[in-house]
Amino acid sequence: MAPTGRNQTIGGQSCAVYTFTESVATGVTLTVHGMWYLNPTTTLPVEVDAVGSEALVQGQPPFAVKSTTSYSRWNDSTLRVPAVPGM
Repeated sequence: MAPTGRNQTIGGQSCAVYTFTESVATGVTLTVHGMWYLNPTTTLPVEVDAVGSEALVQGQPPFAVKSTTSYSRWNDSTLRVPAVPGM
């Protein structure tokens, strides 16, 4: 992972932005690249956006999969937690 020097707000949280690239070659080549968004105070992940590509048959064009994984929305201003009776 490499810091980009940028910050971005994700779900109400200020995040430090990091880039990453991973590649695995085991008969076929799988390559994934994207951005990690980390809470700079806790260094816990908030979100990761990634694009992975893999050629299943050598010589054929790879297929790509885009994904977003959310890890934390703890201070999202739109989050509404219902009242708990008796508390």
